[in-house]
This record gives sequence, structure tokens and C-alpha cells, in this order.
Amino acid sequence: RTINNWTSSNISITETLSVTGDLTYGITGLSPNTNYYIYTNGSYQSNQTSTVTGELSSILISLTTAATNIEINTTQPPSLPVTDYTQAIFDWWD
Repeated sequence: RTINNWTSSNISITETLSVTGDLTYGITGLSPNTNYYIYTNGSYQSNQTSTVTGELSSILISLTTAATNIEINTTQPPSLPVTDYTQAIFDWWD
């Protein structure tokens, strides 16, 4: 385990396991009542809201033997545009 960054709003850890498996993290010392977003290797996985005491618990990450970068921060993933294909489908059937 390598800790790359550790602040109350941005945690970055690189994990390398000798076998494939799941790790469950619990983190304290964060900003209270704040949305945190969990990323592995740059891909959004999930989000949790910290407790009033600044804790996140039960963050489950599936890992392989390759190095995995885990980031937990307050940066929301970009939202994808919502496109309504309903009209295009009905137009196609006409």
C-alpha cells in the first residue's frame, strides 16, 4: 500500500495485492456530512456521504494483483448527457 495523498477532501492510495480479492475500507478524519466519490483506476465506482463525525465505512473495492489506484474525493464524476431516443425510434417506425 502506498499513500499518494491524504487530506480531508482527497485521498489517493495505490494498492498491490499478491492475490485477487476484495478489501473493505473505513476512513476517518474526513469532512463531516460531505459527499465522497470513490474511483478505481480513474473510473467512478460509487459514492457515500460521510457521517457527522467525518467517517466513511464499508467501502468495498475489488482488487487484482495489478496495482490499483483508489481515489476518494469530493469531485463529482462528470454527468453524461441524457438523450431522448424515443422520438427517433417512433420516426423510424413511420
